[in-house]
Amino acid sequence: MLPPDSNGNDDSRNPRARCGLGFNCALMMMQPGLLPGDCQNYLTCGAAVEYPPGRTFDLMRTGPDGNRESWSIDRTGAAVAMLIQRGAPQRLEDFGLPALLDDLMRAVANLREQLDGYRGQYVAPAGAVLVAERRGKRRRWRLAAPGRVFVGVRHSGGVRAIHLGHDQHPRTREARQGVRRRMRLSNAARLTSSACSALRFAESLLDAPLAAVPDLGDDDGPLVDEGDNAGESVLMARGAHQQRATSHLDQQLTEAEALASALRIALTQFAPPETFIAASNCEAHRYNVKRPGWLGGEPVLKVYEYNKLASPRAIFEPAQEPHPVKVIHLSKDDDPRNLEARRGVERRNRLRRVATRLQNAQRAITRATESFGEEIG
Repeated sequence: MLPPDSNGNDDSRNPRARCGLGFNCALMMMQPGLLPGDCQNYLTCGAAVEYPPGRTFDLMRTGPDGNRESWSIDRTGAAVAMLIQRGAPQRLEDFGLPALLDDLMRAVANLREQLDGYRGQYVAPAGAVLVAERRGKRRRWRLAAPGRVFVGVRHSGGVRAIHLGHDQHPRTREARQGVRRRMRLSNAARLTSSACSALRFAESLLDAPLAAVPDLGDDDGPLVDEGDNAGESVLMARGAHQQRATSHLDQQLTEAEALASALRIALTQFAPPETFIAASNCEAHRYNVKRPGWLGGEPVLKVYEYNKLASPRAIFEPAQEPHPVKVIHLSKDDDPRNLEARRGVERRNRLRRVATRLQNAQRAITRATESFGEEIG
C-alpha cells in the first residue's frame, strides 16, 4: 500500500490519525482495516477542513464496480456524504410516508364511492328536524325548519313546515332519512375538511425553511352519527333538497386528492435520495473542551466549543474503531458537518410531523367512510 504522499514517504504514517472530514476510510475505499493515516485522501481531507465554502477538491473512492474513481466535491457535499456513510440515515420509507399516502388515496376513493350512493336522494336542509304532534290517539309528523325554506303546496311561497303523516307514512320515513343523510354528509364534510387541513399543514412543513414551524392542533372531534336511508318523494320537490351537500363533499374529496398528490411531490423534493435524515433517537449537541493555554504570559484554561451527533445506542459507523459508536464529532458551529447534521435532525422532526398529519387525515377520511357505510334503518 502506498503512503498518503506522492513521494512514497512513510514518515506521515500515524495509527492514531483521523480523517479531517470524518469519513470511514475503509468504507470509502472498500478496503477493510484501512487506517486514515494510510488512506489516499488523508492529506487532501486534512487540508480541505480549511477551505472556504463552495471550493471544490478531488477525493478518490472505490465505486460500485470496485474500481477507484475521482470524486469532485466541496465541504458541504463531503459533510452530507460522511453523514450518509456513518450517521445511520433514514429514508422516507422509514417514516411510512409512501404507504400512508397510498392508504389516504384509497380512503378517499372509498369515501367517494359511498358518496356516489347518495346522489339523487333527498337531503334535508340545515336546521330541519322532525316534529311530532298528537291528533287524537294518532301521532303525526311534520318536517320543520327555522326559516321559510320549503315550497308551499300551491307554490304560493315559502313555508316553515311540511306535514308528513303517521310514523310509517312514506313521507315520514323519507324525511327522517333525509335528516339523517344530511347529518352524515355534514359529518363527512367536517372530517374531510379536517383531513384537508392536516394535508395543507403537512405541505407547509415541507415548504418552510429548515427552522421551527408552529404546531397546529387537529380537529379530532366525535363523529355525528345517526342512521337512515332515503328514497324518491315529494320532499325532493318541496323539501329544500340540499343537492350542494353532495357536491360540496365531492369538491372536498377532490381537494384532498390534489393535496395528497402535491404532498407526494413535495416529499421527494424535501428529502431526495442524497439527503441526510437523522436517525430516530439521535440529537445534535454542543459541548465544551477545556485546554490549558497562555494569555498575556499567564497560564489560563481555555474553553473550546464543539458539536456532536449523539445517540443513546451505538448505531453509527465508526471513523476507524472496530465497532459501532454512539457519537459522531461535528467540529465547530460553522463546520458543514455540524450544519448538515442539524438540518438532518430537523428533517427527521418535520417528517415525523408530516407522518402524524397524514395519519390524522387518513383516519378522518376512514371514519367518514365507516359512518357512511353503516346501514340506515
